Amino acid sequence: SIELFDRNALMLCASKVASTTGDLRTVFDVCRQSMELATDSPAKANVSVTQMMEVFTISTQNTNSSDH
Repeated sequence: SIELFDRNALMLCASKVASTTGDLRTVFDVCRQSMELATDSPAKANVSVTQMMEVFTISTQNTNSSDH
């Protein structure tokens, strides 16, 4: 079987989304964006915690810049 996501990356995603919106659609969106990062990286075949954090960082920056 092929694991697309590191278990810790999924746990991170679940806890971060649960502590903010709690919206399952947000989980799917973050996972999709993380998969895009993973496929751009030749070294990793699955989504890592680092890639998941990168998506959260980007989305936080986008949210903060749209507030101004």
